[in-house]
Amino acid sequence: QESALPLAAQLGAALCVATKPLTTEKLAELVKQQKNIEEVEQALVQLSESFSEAKNGFTLQQIAGVWEFRTAPDARSVIN
Repeated sequence: QESALPLAAQLGAALCVATKPLTTEKLAELVKQQKNIEEVEQALVQLSESFSEAKNGFTLQQIAGVWEFRTAPDARSVIN
């Protein structure tokens, strides 16, 4: 079933429930966009940029080929 949510929202939802960091390919599979890897990658980059700009205490980062939510650098002092 195709979702009415924008691709970035679908990816954000998938990342929120992920129990481990996920590759772009795995995220594409989860949102049924395996044939659109480049589009998924672009949506992830845009999502990452929007979280960084929002200054909400966390960011979406790709590290070593996997995507995950992380504490924003400017919020680390709050949790240390």
